[in-house]
Amino acid sequence: MTEVAKALLPEISASLARLVEGVSQSVAEVRNGRGTLASGIVWRQSIVITSEEALGSSGSVTVALGGPSLEAKIVGRDPSTGLALLRAEALTASPLALAAGHAPRTGELVIAAGRREQGVTARLGIVSLSAGPWRSMRGGNIDHLLRLDLTLDRRSEGGPVIDSEGRVFGIALRGPRRSVLAIPAATIERIGARILENGSVRPGYLGLGLHPVRVKEQDQEAGLGLMVLGVAPGGPGEAAGLMQGDIITAWNGEAVSGLRNVFRKLGPDSVGQTVDLAILRGGQKVAAKCVIGARPEA
Repeated sequence: MTEVAKALLPEISASLARLVEGVSQSVAEVRNGRGTLASGIVWRQSIVITSEEALGSSGSVTVALGGPSLEAKIVGRDPSTGLALLRAEALTASPLALAAGHAPRTGELVIAAGRREQGVTARLGIVSLSAGPWRSMRGGNIDHLLRLDLTLDRRSEGGPVIDSEGRVFGIALRGPRRSVLAIPAATIERIGARILENGSVRPGYLGLGLHPVRVKEQDQEAGLGLMVLGVAPGGPGEAAGLMQGDIITAWNGEAVSGLRNVFRKLGPDSVGQTVDLAILRGGQKVAAKCVIGARPEA
Protein backbone atom coordinates (compact mmCIF):
# COMPACT_ATOMS: atom_id res chain seq x y z
CA MET A 1 0.00 0.00 0.00
CA THR A 2 1.36 3.41 -0.99
CA GLU A 3 1.93 6.20 1.50
CA VAL A 4 -0.81 8.24 -0.21
CA ALA A 5 -3.30 5.41 0.21
CA LYS A 6 -2.30 4.98 3.83
CA ALA A 7 -3.01 8.66 4.41
CA LEU A 8 -6.30 8.82 2.47
CA LEU A 9 -8.04 5.62 3.54
CA PRO A 10 -8.48 6.56 7.22
CA GLU A 11 -9.83 9.97 6.16
CA ILE A 12 -12.29 8.42 3.68
CA SER A 13 -13.36 5.82 6.23
CA ALA A 14 -13.96 8.45 8.90
CA SER A 15 -15.92 10.60 6.44
CA LEU A 16 -18.24 7.72 5.54
CA ALA A 17 -18.84 7.00 9.22
CA ARG A 18 -19.71 10.68 9.83
CA LEU A 19 -22.26 10.58 6.98
CA VAL A 20 -24.05 7.66 8.61
CA GLU A 21 -23.88 9.25 12.05
CA GLY A 22 -25.47 12.38 10.60
CA VAL A 23 -28.72 10.56 9.79
CA SER A 24 -28.69 7.84 12.45
CA GLN A 25 -30.96 9.64 14.95
CA SER A 26 -33.78 9.75 12.39
CA VAL A 27 -33.56 6.23 10.93
CA ALA A 28 -36.26 3.95 12.31
CA GLU A 29 -36.71 0.22 12.60
CA VAL A 30 -40.18 -0.82 11.39
CA ARG A 31 -41.98 -4.03 12.39
CA ASN A 32 -45.35 -5.24 11.23
CA GLY A 33 -47.66 -7.60 13.10
CA ARG A 34 -45.90 -10.65 11.68
CA GLY A 35 -42.51 -9.47 12.87
CA THR A 36 -41.24 -8.51 9.42
CA LEU A 37 -38.51 -5.91 9.67
CA ALA A 38 -37.80 -2.91 7.48
CA SER A 39 -36.43 0.59 7.97
CA GLY A 40 -37.85 4.06 7.58
CA ILE A 41 -37.02 7.71 8.02
CA VAL A 42 -38.59 10.36 10.21
CA TRP A 43 -40.12 12.57 7.53
CA ARG A 44 -42.30 14.92 9.58
CA GLN A 45 -42.89 15.30 13.31
CA SER A 46 -44.25 11.93 14.50
CA ILE A 47 -44.38 10.69 10.86
CA VAL A 48 -42.20 7.90 9.45
CA ILE A 49 -42.07 7.07 5.75
CA THR A 50 -41.16 3.52 4.79
CA SER A 51 -41.57 0.73 2.23
CA GLU A 52 -45.23 0.02 1.42
CA GLU A 53 -44.50 -3.55 0.40
CA ALA A 54 -42.64 -4.34 3.62
CA LEU A 55 -45.72 -3.51 5.67
CA GLY A 56 -47.69 -6.33 4.10
CA SER A 57 -51.36 -6.60 5.01
CA SER A 58 -50.87 -6.30 8.76
CA GLY A 59 -52.55 -3.39 10.50
CA SER A 60 -50.27 -3.60 13.55
CA VAL A 61 -47.02 -1.65 13.22
CA THR A 62 -44.29 -0.47 15.58
CA VAL A 63 -41.27 1.77 15.09
CA ALA A 64 -38.08 2.07 17.14
CA LEU A 65 -35.06 4.37 17.01
CA GLY A 66 -32.64 2.56 19.26
CA GLY A 67 -35.02 2.50 22.21
CA PRO A 68 -38.39 0.96 23.13
CA SER A 69 -40.77 0.08 20.33
CA LEU A 70 -43.51 2.66 19.78
CA GLU A 71 -46.98 1.88 18.49
CA ALA A 72 -47.68 3.37 15.09
CA LYS A 73 -50.69 3.66 12.81
CA ILE A 74 -50.65 3.45 9.04
CA VAL A 75 -51.62 6.89 7.75
CA GLY A 76 -51.81 5.70 4.17
CA ARG A 77 -49.96 3.88 1.45
CA ASP A 78 -49.23 4.17 -2.25
CA PRO A 79 -48.36 0.87 -3.93
CA SER A 80 -47.65 2.65 -7.22
CA THR A 81 -44.55 4.35 -5.77
CA GLY A 82 -43.85 1.84 -2.97
CA LEU A 83 -44.25 4.41 -0.18
CA ALA A 84 -46.23 4.30 3.06
CA LEU A 85 -46.64 6.73 5.96
CA LEU A 86 -46.79 5.79 9.65
CA ARG A 87 -47.77 7.99 12.57
CA ALA A 88 -46.22 7.37 16.01
CA GLU A 89 -47.44 10.06 18.41
CA ALA A 90 -44.73 9.25 20.97
CA LEU A 91 -41.95 9.76 18.43
CA THR A 92 -39.69 12.70 19.30
CA ALA A 93 -36.84 12.32 16.80
CA SER A 94 -36.15 15.21 14.44
CA PRO A 95 -37.24 14.84 10.80
CA LEU A 96 -34.56 14.33 8.18
CA ALA A 97 -34.02 17.13 5.68
CA LEU A 98 -34.47 15.76 2.15
CA ALA A 99 -32.63 17.11 -0.89
CA ALA A 100 -35.74 17.28 -3.07
CA GLY A 101 -34.01 19.16 -5.87
CA HIS A 102 -30.98 16.88 -6.11
CA ALA A 103 -30.29 13.62 -7.91
CA PRO A 104 -26.77 12.10 -7.94
CA ARG A 105 -25.07 11.26 -11.21
CA THR A 106 -24.30 7.82 -12.52
CA GLY A 107 -21.10 6.57 -10.88
CA GLU A 108 -21.37 8.59 -7.67
CA LEU A 109 -20.72 6.83 -4.36
CA VAL A 110 -23.75 6.50 -2.08
CA ILE A 111 -24.61 4.92 1.27
CA ALA A 112 -27.88 3.16 2.09
CA ALA A 113 -28.59 3.26 5.83
CA GLY A 114 -31.03 1.18 7.85
CA ARG A 115 -31.71 0.12 11.40
CA ARG A 116 -32.02 -3.15 13.26
CA GLU A 117 -32.11 -4.02 16.94
CA GLN A 118 -28.34 -3.79 17.30
CA GLY A 119 -28.10 -0.33 15.76
CA VAL A 120 -27.82 1.56 12.49
CA THR A 121 -26.56 -0.32 9.43
CA ALA A 122 -24.84 0.95 6.30
CA ARG A 123 -24.18 -0.31 2.77
CA LEU A 124 -21.76 1.36 0.37
CA GLY A 125 -22.38 1.35 -3.37
CA ILE A 126 -22.65 3.50 -6.48
CA VAL A 127 -25.42 4.92 -8.62
CA SER A 128 -25.49 2.53 -11.57
CA LEU A 129 -28.09 4.57 -13.49
CA SER A 130 -29.37 8.10 -13.09
CA ALA A 131 -31.99 9.09 -15.64
CA GLY A 132 -35.13 11.17 -16.02
CA PRO A 133 -38.69 10.66 -14.82
CA TRP A 134 -40.23 7.22 -15.22
CA ARG A 135 -43.40 5.26 -14.52
CA SER A 136 -43.33 2.22 -12.26
CA MET A 137 -44.89 -1.11 -13.19
CA ARG A 138 -47.81 -0.15 -10.94
CA GLY A 139 -48.37 3.18 -12.66
CA GLY A 140 -46.59 5.48 -10.21
CA ASN A 141 -44.92 8.63 -11.53
CA ILE A 142 -41.35 8.71 -10.18
CA ASP A 143 -39.47 11.99 -10.56
CA HIS A 144 -36.07 10.43 -11.30
CA LEU A 145 -34.83 6.93 -12.10
CA LEU A 146 -32.06 5.98 -9.67
CA ARG A 147 -30.68 2.44 -9.75
CA LEU A 148 -28.14 1.53 -7.09
CA ASP A 149 -25.37 -1.04 -7.26
CA LEU A 150 -25.30 -2.26 -3.67
CA THR A 151 -26.60 -5.12 -1.56
CA LEU A 152 -29.82 -4.26 0.25
CA ASP A 153 -31.27 -6.66 2.79
CA ARG A 154 -34.92 -6.58 3.78
CA ARG A 155 -34.17 -4.86 7.08
CA SER A 156 -32.62 -1.87 5.32
CA GLU A 157 -35.45 -1.39 2.82
CA GLY A 158 -37.10 1.98 3.36
CA GLY A 159 -33.98 3.55 4.86
CA PRO A 160 -32.29 6.73 3.60
CA VAL A 161 -29.78 6.93 0.78
CA ILE A 162 -27.02 9.50 1.26
CA ASP A 163 -24.59 11.00 -1.22
CA SER A 164 -20.96 11.88 -0.55
CA GLU A 165 -21.91 15.33 0.75
CA GLY A 166 -24.39 13.97 3.27
CA ARG A 167 -27.53 14.87 1.32
CA VAL A 168 -30.45 12.45 1.74
CA PHE A 169 -31.68 12.16 -1.84
CA GLY A 170 -34.17 9.32 -1.37
CA ILE A 171 -35.01 6.02 0.29
CA ALA A 172 -33.90 2.59 -0.90
CA LEU A 173 -36.43 0.02 -2.10
CA ARG A 174 -35.98 -3.40 -3.62
CA GLY A 175 -37.03 -3.40 -7.25
CA PRO A 176 -37.82 -6.16 -9.75
CA ARG A 177 -35.30 -8.95 -10.36
CA ARG A 178 -33.29 -8.14 -7.21
CA SER A 179 -32.51 -4.61 -8.35
CA VAL A 180 -32.23 -1.76 -5.85
CA LEU A 181 -33.92 1.57 -6.49
CA ALA A 182 -33.85 4.91 -4.74
CA ILE A 183 -37.22 6.64 -4.66
CA PRO A 184 -36.12 10.28 -4.98
CA ALA A 185 -36.79 12.94 -2.40
CA ALA A 186 -39.02 14.91 -4.80
CA THR A 187 -41.35 11.90 -5.12
CA ILE A 188 -41.32 11.35 -1.35
CA GLU A 189 -42.34 14.96 -0.70
CA ARG A 190 -45.09 14.91 -3.34
CA ILE A 191 -46.60 11.54 -2.46
CA GLY A 192 -46.12 12.01 1.28
CA ALA A 193 -48.07 15.28 1.19
CA ARG A 194 -50.84 13.62 -0.82
CA ILE A 195 -51.11 10.73 1.65
CA LEU A 196 -51.22 13.11 4.63
CA GLU A 197 -54.03 15.06 3.00
CA ASN A 198 -56.12 12.26 1.49
CA GLY A 199 -55.04 9.00 3.12
CA SER A 200 -54.09 6.13 0.86
CA VAL A 201 -53.24 7.06 -2.71
CA ARG A 202 -55.48 4.94 -4.90
CA PRO A 203 -54.64 3.96 -8.48
CA GLY A 204 -56.96 4.34 -11.44
CA TYR A 205 -59.83 1.93 -11.91
CA LEU A 206 -61.86 0.81 -14.91
CA GLY A 207 -64.11 -1.68 -13.17
CA LEU A 208 -63.35 -4.26 -15.85
CA GLY A 209 -62.02 -7.79 -15.77
CA LEU A 210 -59.68 -8.02 -18.76
CA HIS A 211 -57.88 -10.86 -20.51
CA PRO A 212 -55.45 -10.56 -23.49
CA VAL A 213 -56.59 -12.13 -26.77
CA ARG A 214 -55.40 -12.12 -30.38
CA VAL A 215 -57.68 -10.25 -32.74
CA LYS A 216 -57.72 -9.72 -36.51
CA GLU A 217 -59.58 -6.77 -37.92
CA GLN A 218 -60.48 -6.56 -41.56
CA ASP A 219 -57.52 -5.81 -43.86
CA GLN A 220 -55.15 -5.73 -40.88
CA GLU A 221 -52.64 -8.12 -39.40
CA ALA A 222 -53.58 -9.94 -36.21
CA GLY A 223 -52.91 -7.85 -33.13
CA LEU A 224 -53.50 -7.86 -29.39
CA GLY A 225 -56.76 -6.96 -27.69
CA LEU A 226 -58.15 -7.07 -24.17
CA MET A 227 -61.42 -8.97 -23.82
CA VAL A 228 -63.86 -7.80 -21.17
CA LEU A 229 -64.64 -10.81 -18.98
CA GLY A 230 -66.56 -8.90 -16.34
CA VAL A 231 -68.03 -5.45 -15.69
CA ALA A 232 -68.26 -4.18 -12.11
CA PRO A 233 -71.72 -2.77 -11.31
CA GLY A 234 -71.58 1.00 -11.00
CA GLY A 235 -67.96 1.14 -12.18
CA PRO A 236 -66.43 3.40 -14.83
CA GLY A 237 -66.62 0.67 -17.48
CA GLU A 238 -70.34 0.15 -16.99
CA ALA A 239 -70.93 3.92 -17.08
CA ALA A 240 -69.07 4.02 -20.41
CA GLY A 241 -71.35 1.32 -21.83
CA LEU A 242 -68.81 -1.50 -22.02
CA MET A 243 -70.20 -5.02 -22.08
CA GLN A 244 -68.93 -8.50 -21.37
CA GLY A 245 -67.36 -9.88 -24.55
CA ASP A 246 -66.17 -6.50 -25.85
CA ILE A 247 -62.54 -6.43 -27.00
CA ILE A 248 -60.56 -3.26 -26.35
CA THR A 249 -58.11 -2.73 -29.22
CA ALA A 250 -56.85 0.83 -28.71
CA TRP A 251 -56.34 3.34 -25.89
CA ASN A 252 -56.38 7.02 -26.89
CA GLY A 253 -55.61 6.01 -30.46
CA GLU A 254 -52.72 3.70 -29.59
CA ALA A 255 -52.98 -0.06 -30.02
CA VAL A 256 -53.04 -1.87 -26.67
CA SER A 257 -49.92 -3.92 -26.03
CA GLY A 258 -51.00 -5.97 -23.03
CA LEU A 259 -52.39 -5.83 -19.52
CA ARG A 260 -49.15 -4.55 -18.00
CA ASN A 261 -49.20 -1.54 -20.29
CA VAL A 262 -52.78 -0.73 -19.27
CA PHE A 263 -51.95 -1.09 -15.57
CA ARG A 264 -49.10 1.38 -16.00
CA LYS A 265 -51.57 3.88 -17.45
CA LEU A 266 -53.80 3.52 -14.39
CA GLY A 267 -51.60 5.27 -11.85
CA PRO A 268 -53.02 7.68 -9.25
CA ASP A 269 -52.59 10.62 -11.62
CA SER A 270 -54.95 8.98 -14.11
CA VAL A 271 -58.02 9.31 -11.83
CA GLY A 272 -60.56 11.65 -13.44
CA GLN A 273 -59.04 11.46 -16.90
CA THR A 274 -61.20 10.50 -19.89
CA VAL A 275 -59.80 7.80 -22.15
CA ASP A 276 -60.98 7.06 -25.71
CA LEU A 277 -61.35 3.32 -26.22
CA ALA A 278 -61.62 1.51 -29.55
CA ILE A 279 -63.70 -1.64 -29.17
CA LEU A 280 -64.67 -4.66 -31.22
CA ARG A 281 -68.21 -5.77 -30.39
CA GLY A 282 -69.55 -8.70 -32.35
CA GLY A 283 -67.03 -7.97 -35.08
CA GLN A 284 -68.11 -4.32 -35.36
CA LYS A 285 -65.99 -1.34 -34.39
CA VAL A 286 -67.37 0.74 -31.51
CA ALA A 287 -65.96 3.79 -29.73
CA ALA A 288 -66.38 4.56 -26.05
CA LYS A 289 -65.26 7.27 -23.65
CA CYS A 290 -64.43 6.06 -20.16
CA VAL A 291 -63.75 8.34 -17.18
CA ILE A 292 -61.13 6.59 -15.01
CA GLY A 293 -62.21 6.23 -11.40
CA ALA A 294 -60.29 5.59 -8.18
CA ARG A 295 -59.92 1.97 -7.16
CA PRO A 296 -62.35 1.22 -4.31
CA GLU A 297 -60.91 0.61 -0.87
CA ALA A 298 -60.44 -3.08 -0.12
